[in-house]
Parts: sequence; C-alpha cells; structure tokens
Amino acid sequence: MTFFKNIICGMIIGIANIIPGVSGGTFAVILNVYDQLIGAISGFRKNWKKSLALLIPVALGAGIGILLFANLIGICLEKFPMVTNFFFIGLIVGSCPLIVRKAMEHKFQAPGIIPFFITLLIMILIALFAPSSDTSAVTRALTVPGFFMLMLYSAIAAAGMIIPGISGSMLMMIFGCYMTVLTAIKEMNILLLIPVAIGVLIGILGGAKLINLVLKKFPQMTYFAILGLVIGSLAVLFKNAGMVFSLQTVFAVLFLILGMVIALIFGSERFQNIFRKDNEPSLEKTDESKRLA
Repeated sequence: MTFFKNIICGMIIGIANIIPGVSGGTFAVILNVYDQLIGAISGFRKNWKKSLALLIPVALGAGIGILLFANLIGICLEKFPMVTNFFFIGLIVGSCPLIVRKAMEHKFQAPGIIPFFITLLIMILIALFAPSSDTSAVTRALTVPGFFMLMLYSAIAAAGMIIPGISGSMLMMIFGCYMTVLTAIKEMNILLLIPVAIGVLIGILGGAKLINLVLKKFPQMTYFAILGLVIGSLAVLFKNAGMVFSLQTVFAVLFLILGMVIALIFGSERFQNIFRKDNEPSLEKTDESKRLA
C-alpha cells in the first residue's frame, strides 16, 4: 500500500515540477514525504537499500507524471497563457500559509525575517529586468556549448526543485530553456535529455546536502527566505501571464481561486494526515530528517 501511495506522491511532485512557479518541494512537504526524501538522498551511501525502497516508487511516479502531463502543460501555456499562469498563481498563494507554519514552528526571532525581504527583492528584480519568456523559443539541435549550458541550468533548477517554495521549472523559464526541455520530453529527444538528466542528478545530490545544512543551522531564516522566493515568484508569473482585460480574464480569476482552494486543501492538516498514517518512514533518518519530521 505504501509503495503505491509513494508512486502517487511522486506523480504529484513530478507534475508540480513541470509547472512554472510551482514547487515540487512544497508538495513533498504537503504530502509528508519531504523529510524522508531528503534523508534518503543524503544518507544514500549509508543506507542504500532502504533509500531505494523509497526513492524508486517516488521517482517512478514523478516520471509518469512528467511524461503524461508535459504535453498538456505546454499546450495550456501556449494557447491560454493568462488562465494557466493565474491558476499557477492561485496554487502559489494557497501554499503560503503552509510555509509560514513551517517557519513559525520555531520561536520567532526578528533577524529571521531579514532573508524574506532579501529573496523577495531578488525575485522582483528578476521580474522587472529578465526578458519575458518566449513559449515559441525551442532548441532541438544540441551543440557542445549547449550541452554544458543545459547541464548547468538543469543542475541549478534541480537544486532549487527540492527546496520548498522554489520552482525548478520557473528557474528554467528565467534561463530561457523551459520550452526546449519540455519539448524534448514531449518528443523524446534523447540527445537533448542527456545533459538535462546529468544536471538534474548533480543538482539533486548537491541540493539535498545543502538543504540539510541550512535547515539544521538556520531553520526559521531558511523558511522565511523560501517565503520571499514564493511571493516574489508571483511577479514573474504576472509578467508571463500577459494580463489583458477580456472574457478570458473572468476564467483566469476563476482558475486563480481554484488553484488557491486546491493548494489550501493539500496544505491542510486533515489532508496531510491521510498520507501520514500509512507513510511512516521506511528508512533510518538522518539527524536533520528526524528534526523535520
């Protein structure tokens, strides 16, 4: 039962990771598997058998979710950019209370909120000065410089992907390679996917070590920094939405509300308890994952 539940969790996380502005890490926290995933990745060499027992079904589910929904997400972004981006905005706004709760699990200290303003400012500056994402900009041929750039961008996006609140796909949009990767997945362009896969592996392994370190040493500051990134990402999505007042605006607002409701339900204690009952850790956790549980 736990195996299939972890596949479902992986599918949700995988789908979230291909949605610009939506954090797969946040959904891992919501589904109560985040601490276990970090423990499995960080402690893989010490406990590789039990780590694989968790990572295999989650990775399998993530792969299924990405393959099944990559085409749909691409079509929605191309045909209905405002409605689609407003739905993403709703998901992000609805996930903010969960991140605030995580930050306030520790006694509030005034300096802890400083990273919030720093990361918020960074995201606003990115929204103001970064070029708008062009959904038609797709590269299908691989060059040597392109190989290393795709690997670098994928590593950074993957490292961000496992941090709650940071969207790996949004980082790819900022780097200008989102539609290239999405199209490569849809068309099964293996040559382009090789550097992406290498970068993702490097980013996940390095990111897991980093998140263990910062959450252990600066838990409240880290979550407030994440909150700044999350709220700041709304500016990027508003820019990508191409806001115009028309009949589509009505649907955009309705989907924004729908996204908020879905995220709030996922972040509720009742929903998390559904997964918590049968999803007890199947591996020995690291000291950090024990603290996060």
